[in-house]
Amino acid sequence: MHAALDAYDPAAALASIWGLVSAANRYVVDTAPWTLADHEGGNDSDTTRLDTVLSHLSESVRLIGEALRPFLPATAERIARQIGPPSQPADWSRRLEWGRLPPATRVGRPEPLFPRLES
Repeated sequence: MHAALDAYDPAAALASIWGLVSAANRYVVDTAPWTLADHEGGNDSDTTRLDTVLSHLSESVRLIGEALRPFLPATAERIARQIGPPSQPADWSRRLEWGRLPPATRVGRPEPLFPRLES
């Protein structure tokens, strides 16, 4: 995505972001966190695995939000408010580093990113 933005190619940058969205979606399907949650409390390895899966997905959402910032700044800000972390480096490219979300971060109450339009 950095190369696409440096080349002033927004279509390629958005395609790169969409690739991350698709990868996160595949991760959800492959890891099936709902089945891990069903077993939580009975098996330490399932609980640990669920924590890892949710942590990776939260970091993916944070990263997608930051990547969208040049295109959808208000949406990116709503994602940042919901998922954190509370302080981010001023350098935007550093915000795109994996692992900036501290372990055991509690996400905020979900709110719609794109509120429904009333007709």
